[in-house]
Amino acid sequence: MCGRYLLRDQPEWATHTSWQQYWQEVSIFSPRYNIAPSQLAPIVYYDNDDILVKSMQWGFRPNWAKPSFAKINARSESFLSSKMFAHSAKHRRCLIPADGFYEPKGVDTVKSRPWYLFEQEDQSAFMMAGIWTTFDDGNESFDNFAIITSGPNQLMEPIHDRMPVILPNEYWQQWLTSNNEKGILELCKVRQWPKMTKRAVGDHAKNPRNEGKKCIENNDPINLDLFS
Repeated sequence: MCGRYLLRDQPEWATHTSWQQYWQEVSIFSPRYNIAPSQLAPIVYYDNDDILVKSMQWGFRPNWAKPSFAKINARSESFLSSKMFAHSAKHRRCLIPADGFYEPKGVDTVKSRPWYLFEQEDQSAFMMAGIWTTFDDGNESFDNFAIITSGPNQLMEPIHDRMPVILPNEYWQQWLTSNNEKGILELCKVRQWPKMTKRAVGDHAKNPRNEGKKCIENNDPINLDLFS
């Protein structure tokens, strides 16, 4: 599960990756501390033999879907064979720029369940794996996306049983352009990300209408000894 993420101001993004031109294009978007489903976010994608950056709506909605239908996540174990996701999984994969994401602990029926922020120690940016499609019913047309999720790594496991697939820099282009289904599945494997941290956040981030630094500030780091 990944239901909320961050894309803050990153003036040094060009130092985090060899894809400088794409980070520079992404950086024109306003900093966000609480990107939620149905909202627009920048996406890096491959189309017509070119790698492009475009704002898309979070929530995968194919043409046949009802107005209220949208899937924010797709499971890595089944997205290549799913009737809903297969075409995009094979032909329309994308990268979702982020520098942090939230995960709740506990069942979703408990409103008071705690939320945790996962981010790199230096708050550097990374890319989550995704797929995209175009909804067009003749009246409206828009591009939309879903985040690919996998099982948890050791850091995530005490909090949630799913997490976004985060791709190392050297696999970004392969994710966008590969036609090898076995290789695509291999890219979705669980990785440990030893420089990633987690810490509790308050209730402010739970409301998708809330924005700004208050979503992540004034929270103490998690005592990882509790989970050892």
